[in-house]
Amino acid sequence: MTAAEVLAWALRTSGSELSAHQARMAEVEHWNSIARWAAEYCTVAAAAKPTREQMLAAARGMGVRQRQRFVIGLIPEPPWPVPADLQAGLADLKSRIEQRVKDRLAEAIRANPSWLAALGPIPAEARARAGWHAAAVTVAAYRDMYGVDSDQPLGRLPDNPAQRIDHARARHALADLRGSLVPAYLAAAVLARPSRHRCV
Repeated sequence: MTAAEVLAWALRTSGSELSAHQARMAEVEHWNSIARWAAEYCTVAAAAKPTREQMLAAARGMGVRQRQRFVIGLIPEPPWPVPADLQAGLADLKSRIEQRVKDRLAEAIRANPSWLAALGPIPAEARARAGWHAAAVTVAAYRDMYGVDSDQPLGRLPDNPAQRIDHARARHALADLRGSLVPAYLAAAVLARPSRHRCV
């Protein structure tokens, strides 16, 4: 379940009436969730997707395949040129998502919960600190997107196939942080595989 689905379920099954403030906050949370913005981002990216012939022509022109890039380590950015009329929409959604994760991570750093402590202390050296921050952003984004409240960074392995792909990408970020080998089931082919709720 996505964070939005969990929230909707909680609202439907709550045995008590919400106050006006609680109802307003729940509505704000629903419309300003990473899960919702990620879905909107992918919808816009899909609208910008060129035809198969155009993609083949562009691939021939580029020569060397570019490395896939991700927003917050989870949401694939479109690897094709985006028309000017859609660029602003994607940029706005990306900015919102990144700001939400930045705020969530700042809150976690202040509170220092168990899941964040599991990532280790923030390194003093600039390059190592940047690597720690990138991994922490991806983990914080995954937790926010799927409503994970476990003391472990990513919680249990999910049953949902689409969520498993995001889980694998977050695990890969953790493996990079710890300098360990990525388990076999997190091989590059799995990490790059598209999911039903992702853009590419």
